[in-house]
Amino acid sequence: MRVYTITQVADLVGVSATTVRNAIQAGKLTATKDPGPRGKYQVTQGALDAWVDARRGNSVHPEQSGKGKRNEGTSVDLTPWQYVEGVQDKLHGAIYRAGQAEARACFLDEEVSRLREERERERDRYEARIRELENNLHQQQKDVMERMEVREKVMLEFISSWRDAAAGTKKRRKPWWKNWANIIFAKEPKKRSL
Repeated sequence: MRVYTITQVADLVGVSATTVRNAIQAGKLTATKDPGPRGKYQVTQGALDAWVDARRGNSVHPEQSGKGKRNEGTSVDLTPWQYVEGVQDKLHGAIYRAGQAEARACFLDEEVSRLREERERERDRYEARIRELENNLHQQQKDVMERMEVREKVMLEFISSWRDAAAGTKKRRKPWWKNWANIIFAKEPKKRSL
């Protein structure tokens, strides 16, 4: 005779394992327990058939089922149509959820790819802006250096004219006030357009 575990009984009848355990403890389902503190319950085919009949509301004994006397090799149908439909609904639900999860994963993969491309574009844009600012800075530094050189040249001429005037050289040079005006109003080099 075939023997089932609590999990197998729960799967066959379509209930939870807790319901099967409660039925065993209430005495509605007969089961034997393996020896030891962690022994597992085992339910025979006959006890399972009787419990299924009792759950359906039929208190039919195995000897009284059918038109005549029941053959000993036959058993109660353990897969009622409602249970099969319930399992099919669960299966369809699981397939639907798996499809949803796959679609969500594809969407997230595309979104991650899009964000990576956007990050690369932003990085390229910022690098181009940094290069442009560096070029502007170098150009401004060059312009400042040119202006400083012009002013330094004018100052040197002014100092040499002052020395010549102080030494009383006979060489005629520009008066100092003209040199001073050149220093103050020195023309700056034209800025190059960027």
